Amino acid sequence: IAQLTGAGDRTKTRYTVGTLLSFMFLLSIAFTVGALSLRWQILGWLNCPELSELAWQKIRPEIGMVFQSYDLFPNLTVLDNILLGPLKVQKREKTAVASEAIALLERIGLADKAESYPRELSGGQKQRVAIIRSLVMQPQVLLFDEVTASLDPEMVREVLSVIQGLASEGMTMLIVTHEMNFARQVADRVIFMDTGQILVETNSEAFFTTEDNPRVKQFLSSLAY
Repeated sequence: IAQLTGAGDRTKTRYTVGTLLSFMFLLSIAFTVGALSLRWQILGWLNCPELSELAWQKIRPEIGMVFQSYDLFPNLTVLDNILLGPLKVQKREKTAVASEAIALLERIGLADKAESYPRELSGGQKQRVAIIRSLVMQPQVLLFDEVTASLDPEMVREVLSVIQGLASEGMTMLIVTHEMNFARQVADRVIFMDTGQILVETNSEAFFTTEDNPRVKQFLSSLAY
């Protein structure tokens, strides 16, 4: 989802449409067109927009979320942050989950940080740990909410390379981003939002090469300075 800064249109609530979190909030209470489904499970539809709590309970474990602000517990080590969900929520066996977590940390080059605390990590390292924390829950879908927005430019590549690896392995991801070069490389489909509205939804190559929407053309030309 490529959105302009300020693309969120104020609603009657205190939320702003355009950020992934508020978008998910609005889906959870009402929508005006179409249906909401995940893996062929209908969660809501036009004539009955409120999502069934029972449906949400079934589907929540299959959705992972990675936040812009990391949200790691400062009093827990990296490994304990990663293990918290699988042990407390999924009630999985600790030895097996810890082994999986260490393997994932090795994959992103942070195995030596397993016993470190968040305050001892860089921003890029914290964000990579947050991704692993979601992956160890074994989700079917991963949601990324501007995960590079608070990072220094040098740290952005660390995080994007992890996401790019997940894309190459076939992980289904919904990514809100301003990183257009990255979006072009990894996206199957691009949704372009402005003033709280979806203006364009198309495949990645068409969006960046042949899209004739005037607003999209203006946006892409602004990136070429």
